[in-house]
Amino acid sequence: MAALLAWPVRSFFLRGQTDFVQLYTGAKLAGTGKLYDAEANYEWHQRLFGVRFPAVLHSRPAFYAFLLQPLGWLPYRTAFWLFVLLNVAAAAWVFRRILGPSPPAASFGAVYPATYLAILWGQDVWLAVALFCAFVLLLRRGREAGAGLVMSLCSIKAHLFLLVPLVLLAHRRWRVLAGGAAGSAGLFLLGFAGDGPDWLTSYWKLLAGSAIHRDMGGMPNLQGVSVQLGSPAWFLPVAMLAVAAAVVWISARSRNIDAALAAALAGGYLLSYHAYPQDALTLLVAFALLPAAALRGLPAAAWWFLASPLPLGFALLGPPFHVVLPCAAAWALAVLAFSRRRPAPAADRPLCLSPGRPAVRNDLFRRAGSGCFRRPFPLSSACASVRGCKSG
Repeated sequence: MAALLAWPVRSFFLRGQTDFVQLYTGAKLAGTGKLYDAEANYEWHQRLFGVRFPAVLHSRPAFYAFLLQPLGWLPYRTAFWLFVLLNVAAAAWVFRRILGPSPPAASFGAVYPATYLAILWGQDVWLAVALFCAFVLLLRRGREAGAGLVMSLCSIKAHLFLLVPLVLLAHRRWRVLAGGAAGSAGLFLLGFAGDGPDWLTSYWKLLAGSAIHRDMGGMPNLQGVSVQLGSPAWFLPVAMLAVAAAVVWISARSRNIDAALAAALAGGYLLSYHAYPQDALTLLVAFALLPAAALRGLPAAAWWFLASPLPLGFALLGPPFHVVLPCAAAWALAVLAFSRRRPAPAADRPLCLSPGRPAVRNDLFRRAGSGCFRRPFPLSSACASVRGCKSG
Protein backbone atom coordinates (compact mmCIF):
# COMPACT_ATOMS: atom_id res chain seq x y z
CA MET A 1 0.00 0.00 0.00
CA ALA A 2 2.85 2.38 0.87
CA ALA A 3 4.56 1.75 -2.48
CA LEU A 4 1.31 2.05 -4.41
CA LEU A 5 0.55 5.45 -2.89
CA ALA A 6 4.10 6.79 -2.80
CA TRP A 7 5.10 6.11 -6.38
CA PRO A 8 2.79 8.68 -8.08
CA VAL A 9 3.86 11.49 -5.70
CA ARG A 10 7.52 10.52 -5.18
CA SER A 11 9.00 13.57 -6.90
CA PHE A 12 6.80 16.06 -5.03
CA PHE A 13 7.39 14.33 -1.70
CA LEU A 14 11.17 14.19 -2.06
CA ARG A 15 11.25 17.90 -2.91
CA GLY A 16 8.97 18.69 0.02
CA GLN A 17 6.25 20.18 -2.19
CA THR A 18 3.47 19.02 0.09
CA ASP A 19 0.97 20.59 2.47
CA PHE A 20 3.88 21.17 4.82
CA VAL A 21 4.53 24.30 2.77
CA GLN A 22 1.64 26.05 4.53
CA LEU A 23 2.91 25.02 7.98
CA TYR A 24 6.43 26.25 7.23
CA THR A 25 5.04 29.47 5.79
CA GLY A 26 2.96 29.94 8.94
CA ALA A 27 6.08 29.45 11.07
CA LYS A 28 7.84 32.14 9.03
CA LEU A 29 4.92 34.59 9.20
CA ALA A 30 4.11 34.07 12.89
CA GLY A 31 4.14 37.36 14.73
CA THR A 32 4.18 39.49 11.56
CA GLY A 33 0.44 40.18 11.42
CA LYS A 34 0.33 38.65 7.91
CA LEU A 35 -0.25 35.03 8.82
CA TYR A 36 -3.50 34.78 6.85
CA ASP A 37 -2.56 37.23 4.12
CA ALA A 38 -2.60 35.39 0.78
CA GLU A 39 0.07 37.54 -0.87
CA ALA A 40 2.44 37.09 2.08
CA ASN A 41 1.96 33.33 1.82
CA TYR A 42 2.52 33.35 -1.94
CA GLU A 43 5.70 35.39 -1.51
CA TRP A 44 7.15 32.57 0.58
CA HIS A 45 6.06 30.03 -2.03
CA GLN A 46 8.06 32.00 -4.59
CA ARG A 47 11.12 32.11 -2.34
CA LEU A 48 11.04 28.39 -1.65
CA PHE A 49 10.01 26.92 -5.02
CA GLY A 50 9.66 29.74 -7.53
CA VAL A 51 5.94 29.03 -8.01
CA ARG A 52 2.65 29.75 -6.27
CA PHE A 53 0.40 27.10 -4.76
CA PRO A 54 -3.03 28.81 -4.85
CA ALA A 55 -4.78 26.58 -2.30
CA VAL A 56 -1.82 26.08 0.06
CA LEU A 57 -2.39 28.96 2.49
CA HIS A 58 -1.79 28.71 6.21
CA SER A 59 -5.13 27.42 7.50
CA ARG A 60 -4.40 26.54 11.13
CA PRO A 61 -5.09 28.59 14.29
CA ALA A 62 -2.60 31.33 15.05
CA PHE A 63 -1.29 29.66 18.20
CA TYR A 64 -0.14 26.71 16.06
CA ALA A 65 2.00 28.96 13.88
CA PHE A 66 3.54 30.41 17.04
CA LEU A 67 4.39 26.90 18.31
CA LEU A 68 5.86 25.93 14.91
CA GLN A 69 8.30 28.83 14.89
CA PRO A 70 11.34 26.62 15.71
CA LEU A 71 10.79 24.82 12.38
CA GLY A 72 10.91 28.22 10.65
CA TRP A 73 14.41 28.77 12.00
CA LEU A 74 15.67 25.79 9.97
CA PRO A 75 16.24 25.50 6.21
CA TYR A 76 13.12 24.23 4.46
CA ARG A 77 14.36 20.73 3.58
CA THR A 78 15.70 20.16 7.10
CA ALA A 79 12.43 21.33 8.65
CA PHE A 80 10.43 19.16 6.25
CA TRP A 81 12.27 15.93 7.04
CA LEU A 82 12.19 16.67 10.75
CA PHE A 83 8.42 17.14 10.48
CA VAL A 84 8.09 13.85 8.59
CA LEU A 85 10.04 12.01 11.29
CA LEU A 86 7.87 13.60 13.97
CA ASN A 87 4.74 12.31 12.24
CA VAL A 88 6.23 8.84 11.78
CA ALA A 89 7.03 8.77 15.50
CA ALA A 90 3.46 9.85 16.32
CA ALA A 91 2.10 7.09 14.06
CA ALA A 92 4.31 4.46 15.71
CA TRP A 93 3.14 5.56 19.15
CA VAL A 94 -0.54 5.42 18.15
CA PHE A 95 -0.04 1.94 16.69
CA ARG A 96 1.58 0.77 19.90
CA ARG A 97 -0.83 2.28 22.41
CA ILE A 98 -4.24 2.36 20.67
CA LEU A 99 -4.23 0.28 17.50
CA GLY A 100 -1.87 -2.45 18.71
CA PRO A 101 -4.12 -3.75 21.53
CA SER A 102 -6.82 -4.31 18.88
CA PRO A 103 -5.37 -6.77 16.33
CA PRO A 104 -8.06 -6.05 13.71
CA ALA A 105 -7.41 -2.30 13.98
CA ALA A 106 -3.65 -2.81 13.72
CA SER A 107 -4.08 -5.05 10.68
CA PHE A 108 -6.38 -2.58 8.96
CA GLY A 109 -4.00 0.24 9.87
CA ALA A 110 -1.12 -1.46 8.06
CA VAL A 111 -3.03 -1.37 4.77
CA TYR A 112 -5.14 1.74 5.40
CA PRO A 113 -4.43 4.37 2.72
CA ALA A 114 -4.69 7.29 5.17
CA THR A 115 -1.84 5.78 7.22
CA TYR A 116 0.55 6.69 4.42
CA LEU A 117 -1.26 9.58 2.75
CA ALA A 118 -1.04 11.67 5.92
CA ILE A 119 2.77 11.47 5.69
CA LEU A 120 3.18 11.55 1.91
CA TRP A 121 1.07 14.70 1.64
CA GLY A 122 2.98 16.46 4.44
CA GLN A 123 -0.08 16.65 6.66
CA ASP A 124 -0.22 16.86 10.46
CA VAL A 125 -3.13 14.44 10.92
CA TRP A 126 -0.94 11.96 12.78
CA LEU A 127 -0.03 14.65 15.30
CA ALA A 128 -3.70 15.49 15.88
CA VAL A 129 -4.63 11.79 16.19
CA ALA A 130 -1.75 11.20 18.64
CA LEU A 131 -2.98 14.09 20.79
CA PHE A 132 -6.49 12.62 20.79
CA CYS A 133 -5.16 9.20 21.75
CA ALA A 134 -3.18 10.77 24.60
CA PHE A 135 -6.44 12.37 25.73
CA VAL A 136 -8.15 8.95 25.72
CA LEU A 137 -5.34 7.31 27.73
CA LEU A 138 -5.37 10.09 30.32
CA LEU A 139 -9.14 9.75 30.56
CA ARG A 140 -8.82 6.02 31.22
CA ARG A 141 -6.32 6.69 34.01
CA GLY A 142 -8.63 9.17 35.70
CA ARG A 143 -6.48 12.22 34.99
CA GLU A 144 -9.43 14.23 33.81
CA ALA A 145 -8.08 17.78 34.05
CA GLY A 146 -4.93 16.77 32.17
CA ALA A 147 -7.04 14.98 29.58
CA GLY A 148 -8.99 18.17 28.98
CA LEU A 149 -5.81 20.20 28.55
CA VAL A 150 -4.48 17.71 25.97
CA MET A 151 -7.82 17.66 24.18
CA SER A 152 -7.63 21.42 23.71
CA LEU A 153 -4.49 20.90 21.60
CA CYS A 154 -6.56 18.87 19.13
CA SER A 155 -7.85 22.25 17.94
CA ILE A 156 -4.98 22.21 15.43
CA LYS A 157 -7.57 20.24 13.41
CA ALA A 158 -10.67 21.12 15.42
CA HIS A 159 -13.14 20.23 12.66
CA LEU A 160 -12.40 16.52 13.14
CA PHE A 161 -13.23 16.57 16.88
CA LEU A 162 -16.24 18.89 16.99
CA LEU A 163 -18.56 16.37 18.64
CA VAL A 164 -16.22 15.21 21.43
CA PRO A 165 -17.48 17.94 23.86
CA LEU A 166 -21.02 16.58 23.42
CA VAL A 167 -19.82 13.18 24.64
CA LEU A 168 -18.15 14.74 27.67
CA LEU A 169 -21.34 16.67 28.46
CA ALA A 170 -23.49 13.56 28.14
CA HIS A 171 -21.15 11.65 30.49
CA ARG A 172 -20.90 14.62 32.87
CA ARG A 173 -17.12 14.79 32.76
CA TRP A 174 -17.01 18.27 34.21
CA ARG A 175 -13.33 18.22 35.14
CA VAL A 176 -12.40 17.24 31.61
CA LEU A 177 -14.50 20.06 30.22
CA ALA A 178 -12.96 22.49 32.70
CA GLY A 179 -9.46 21.42 31.68
CA GLY A 180 -10.38 21.76 28.02
CA ALA A 181 -11.85 25.22 28.58
CA ALA A 182 -8.71 26.34 30.42
CA GLY A 183 -6.45 24.97 27.69
CA SER A 184 -8.55 26.53 24.94
CA ALA A 185 -8.47 29.90 26.67
CA GLY A 186 -4.70 29.73 26.91
CA LEU A 187 -4.34 28.79 23.24
CA PHE A 188 -6.73 31.58 22.26
CA LEU A 189 -4.55 34.11 24.06
CA LEU A 190 -1.44 32.60 22.49
CA GLY A 191 -3.03 33.31 19.11
CA PHE A 192 -2.47 37.02 19.67
CA ALA A 193 1.27 36.34 19.81
CA GLY A 194 0.93 34.36 16.59
CA ASP A 195 -0.84 36.99 14.48
CA GLY A 196 -1.66 40.10 16.46
CA PRO A 197 -4.94 41.51 17.78
CA ASP A 198 -7.02 40.77 14.65
CA TRP A 199 -6.01 37.13 14.24
CA LEU A 200 -9.49 35.72 14.87
CA THR A 201 -11.12 38.00 12.28
CA SER A 202 -8.44 37.23 9.67
CA TYR A 203 -8.69 33.53 10.37
CA TRP A 204 -12.46 33.53 9.99
CA LYS A 205 -12.24 35.34 6.66
CA LEU A 206 -9.83 32.69 5.38
CA LEU A 207 -12.05 29.82 6.51
CA ALA A 208 -15.18 31.44 5.07
CA GLY A 209 -13.51 32.02 1.70
CA SER A 210 -13.06 29.50 -1.08
CA ALA A 211 -9.27 29.64 -1.56
CA ILE A 212 -8.40 26.68 0.69
CA HIS A 213 -11.54 24.62 0.04
CA ARG A 214 -10.64 23.12 -3.29
CA ASP A 215 -12.82 20.42 -4.84
CA MET A 216 -15.66 20.54 -2.33
CA GLY A 217 -17.61 18.06 -4.41
CA GLY A 218 -14.80 15.53 -4.08
CA MET A 219 -14.61 15.60 -0.29
CA PRO A 220 -15.64 12.21 1.20
CA ASN A 221 -17.97 13.73 3.81
CA LEU A 222 -21.45 15.25 3.90
CA GLN A 223 -20.23 18.16 1.77
CA GLY A 224 -19.32 15.76 -1.03
CA VAL A 225 -22.63 13.92 -0.74
CA SER A 226 -24.51 17.22 -0.92
CA VAL A 227 -22.74 18.24 -4.12
CA GLN A 228 -23.51 14.86 -5.69
CA LEU A 229 -27.20 15.37 -4.84
CA GLY A 230 -27.22 18.76 -6.53
CA SER A 231 -26.60 20.83 -3.36
CA PRO A 232 -30.22 21.01 -2.11
CA ALA A 233 -30.61 23.69 0.54
CA TRP A 234 -32.22 21.34 3.04
CA PHE A 235 -29.75 18.46 2.90
CA LEU A 236 -26.75 19.71 4.91
CA PRO A 237 -28.73 21.22 7.83
CA VAL A 238 -30.91 18.11 8.17
CA ALA A 239 -28.03 15.65 7.78
CA MET A 240 -25.77 17.52 10.20
CA LEU A 241 -28.52 17.76 12.81
CA ALA A 242 -29.25 14.04 12.44
CA VAL A 243 -25.56 13.14 12.90
CA ALA A 244 -25.20 15.35 15.99
CA ALA A 245 -28.42 13.94 17.46
CA ALA A 246 -27.22 10.38 16.84
CA VAL A 247 -23.94 11.05 18.67
CA VAL A 248 -25.81 12.59 21.64
CA TRP A 249 -28.22 9.63 21.72
CA ILE A 250 -25.37 7.09 21.59
CA SER A 251 -23.50 8.98 24.33
CA ALA A 252 -26.55 9.08 26.58
CA ARG A 253 -27.15 5.33 26.20
CA SER A 254 -23.55 4.16 26.37
CA ARG A 255 -22.00 3.31 29.71
CA ASN A 256 -18.60 3.02 28.09
CA ILE A 257 -17.25 6.42 27.07
CA ASP A 258 -14.94 4.83 24.47
CA ALA A 259 -17.97 3.76 22.43
CA ALA A 260 -19.35 7.30 22.61
CA LEU A 261 -15.98 8.73 21.53
CA ALA A 262 -15.92 6.34 18.58
CA ALA A 263 -19.31 7.68 17.53
CA ALA A 264 -18.06 11.26 17.97
CA LEU A 265 -15.10 10.62 15.66
CA ALA A 266 -17.29 9.08 12.97
CA GLY A 267 -19.82 11.89 13.28
CA GLY A 268 -17.11 14.56 13.35
CA TYR A 269 -15.68 13.31 10.08
CA LEU A 270 -19.12 13.48 8.48
CA LEU A 271 -19.76 17.01 9.75
CA SER A 272 -16.32 18.40 8.94
CA TYR A 273 -16.56 21.22 6.43
CA HIS A 274 -13.06 20.51 5.16
CA ALA A 275 -11.94 16.87 5.01
CA TYR A 276 -9.86 14.79 2.66
CA PRO A 277 -8.86 11.10 2.55
CA GLN A 278 -5.91 11.49 4.95
CA ASP A 279 -8.28 12.83 7.62
CA ALA A 280 -10.01 9.44 7.69
CA LEU A 281 -7.37 8.32 10.21
CA THR A 282 -9.92 9.32 12.84
CA LEU A 283 -12.25 6.59 11.56
CA LEU A 284 -9.54 3.97 12.09
CA VAL A 285 -9.05 5.20 15.66
CA ALA A 286 -12.82 5.08 16.19
CA PHE A 287 -12.82 1.40 15.22
CA ALA A 288 -9.99 0.71 17.66
CA LEU A 289 -11.85 2.44 20.51
CA LEU A 290 -15.13 0.61 20.02
CA PRO A 291 -15.45 -2.09 22.74
CA ALA A 292 -15.70 -5.61 21.38
CA ALA A 293 -18.93 -6.18 23.31
CA ALA A 294 -20.61 -3.03 21.99
CA LEU A 295 -21.87 -4.85 18.92
CA ARG A 296 -22.43 -8.49 18.23
CA GLY A 297 -23.32 -10.37 15.11
CA LEU A 298 -24.22 -8.84 11.78
CA PRO A 299 -24.42 -5.17 12.92
CA ALA A 300 -20.70 -5.23 13.68
CA ALA A 301 -20.10 -5.56 9.93
CA ALA A 302 -20.78 -1.82 9.57
CA TRP A 303 -17.75 -0.90 11.67
CA TRP A 304 -15.54 -3.57 10.11
CA PHE A 305 -16.39 -2.25 6.66
CA LEU A 306 -15.79 1.37 7.71
CA ALA A 307 -12.31 0.58 9.09
CA SER A 308 -11.31 -1.54 6.12
CA PRO A 309 -9.40 0.03 3.20
CA LEU A 310 -12.40 -0.39 0.87
CA PRO A 311 -14.44 2.80 1.59
CA LEU A 312 -11.31 4.95 1.57
CA GLY A 313 -10.19 3.24 -1.63
CA PHE A 314 -13.46 4.30 -3.24
CA ALA A 315 -12.88 7.85 -1.96
CA LEU A 316 -9.50 7.93 -3.74
CA LEU A 317 -11.27 7.12 -7.02
CA GLY A 318 -13.07 10.46 -6.78
CA PRO A 319 -16.68 11.34 -7.60
CA PRO A 320 -19.12 9.70 -7.54
CA PHE A 321 -17.44 6.75 -5.78
CA HIS A 322 -16.22 8.89 -2.87
CA VAL A 323 -19.72 8.91 -1.33
CA VAL A 324 -19.15 5.29 -0.23
CA LEU A 325 -17.03 6.52 2.70
CA PRO A 326 -19.56 8.95 4.23
CA CYS A 327 -22.35 6.43 3.64
CA ALA A 328 -20.31 3.79 5.50
CA ALA A 329 -19.73 6.21 8.40
CA ALA A 330 -23.45 7.04 8.53
CA TRP A 331 -24.28 3.31 8.51
CA ALA A 332 -21.87 2.69 11.41
CA LEU A 333 -23.45 5.52 13.42
CA ALA A 334 -26.96 4.22 12.73
CA VAL A 335 -25.98 0.74 13.93
CA LEU A 336 -24.78 2.15 17.25
CA ALA A 337 -27.81 4.42 17.61
CA PHE A 338 -30.41 1.71 16.98
CA SER A 339 -28.67 -1.24 18.59
CA ARG A 340 -30.36 -2.58 21.70
CA ARG A 341 -28.70 -1.39 24.86
CA ARG A 342 -26.95 -4.19 26.74
CA PRO A 343 -25.51 -4.27 30.26
CA ALA A 344 -21.84 -3.37 30.33
CA PRO A 345 -19.72 -6.55 30.25
CA ALA A 346 -17.43 -7.30 33.18
CA ALA A 347 -14.36 -6.06 31.32
CA ASP A 348 -16.02 -2.71 30.63
CA ARG A 349 -17.64 -2.06 34.02
CA PRO A 350 -16.20 0.79 36.03
CA LEU A 351 -13.76 -0.27 38.72
CA CYS A 352 -14.08 0.73 42.34
CA LEU A 353 -10.72 2.19 43.28
CA SER A 354 -9.65 2.85 46.85
CA PRO A 355 -6.32 4.46 47.79
CA GLY A 356 -3.57 1.96 48.43
CA ARG A 357 -5.68 -1.07 47.48
CA PRO A 358 -6.17 -2.98 44.25
CA ALA A 359 -9.29 -2.47 42.18
CA VAL A 360 -12.22 -4.62 43.30
CA ARG A 361 -15.27 -5.51 41.26
CA ASN A 362 -18.23 -7.37 42.80
CA ASP A 363 -21.95 -7.21 43.39
CA LEU A 364 -21.58 -5.56 46.78
CA PHE A 365 -20.02 -2.43 45.32
CA ARG A 366 -22.58 -2.26 42.54
CA ARG A 367 -25.38 -2.39 45.12
CA ALA A 368 -23.66 0.20 47.31
CA GLY A 369 -24.17 2.86 44.66
CA SER A 370 -22.71 3.50 41.18
CA GLY A 371 -19.94 0.94 41.69
CA CYS A 372 -18.38 2.56 44.77
CA PHE A 373 -19.29 3.20 48.39
CA ARG A 374 -21.09 6.50 48.85
CA ARG A 375 -21.42 6.21 52.67
CA PRO A 376 -19.95 4.20 55.57
CA PHE A 377 -20.80 0.52 55.28
CA PRO A 378 -20.86 -1.82 58.29
CA LEU A 379 -17.99 -4.30 58.17
CA SER A 380 -20.17 -7.17 59.35
CA SER A 381 -22.65 -6.58 56.53
CA ALA A 382 -19.82 -6.33 54.05
CA CYS A 383 -18.31 -9.63 55.15
CA ALA A 384 -21.69 -11.32 54.88
CA SER A 385 -22.34 -9.86 51.42
CA VAL A 386 -19.05 -10.83 49.83
CA ARG A 387 -19.24 -14.45 50.86
CA GLY A 388 -17.69 -16.52 48.12
CA CYS A 389 -16.14 -13.56 46.34
CA LYS A 390 -12.50 -14.14 45.38
CA SER A 391 -11.57 -10.59 46.34
CA GLY A 392 -13.09 -11.03 49.81
